[in-house]
Amino acid sequence: MGKEVAPVRINFAGRYYMGLHSCGTQCRYFTLSDLSTGQDSNAFDMFSAADGKRATTRDGRSYVTELVVHPNSTMVIARYHIDSSAARPSECRERVFVLADDGMQVNPITATVEGCEQPLDTEISALPISSEFESKRGGPSVSSR
Repeated sequence: MGKEVAPVRINFAGRYYMGLHSCGTQCRYFTLSDLSTGQDSNAFDMFSAADGKRATTRDGRSYVTELVVHPNSTMVIARYHIDSSAARPSECRERVFVLADDGMQVNPITATVEGCEQPLDTEISALPISSEFESKRGGPSVSSR
């Protein structure tokens, strides 16, 4: 029997459905489907856990990525909720991206900044499931992609 999911509907950029999926404890991945063509895009792979492994910053701390999108905007706000370590407190970092016209990639339009804004009034905000993050594909320690 398959997993139960919410009904598929436009929740991003006027024609896309962004899905948040769990791949186990402290593991999540995002999908992006163009509902006008039925095609799937790998544009959000950079925010997903690699091979079901925990995402970590360059200094080894785990983090979870939260994506904030809106049905009528191509902008994606990535929030990286980073766990504390013996030497550093927990923190949140944020970076803004925009979906390319072809829908195949997202490009950063800001640098990663420390601190995250309060939750936005959005159609979908993928809230953290646990404390893990990724740095190799656009996470908090990466300057650009």
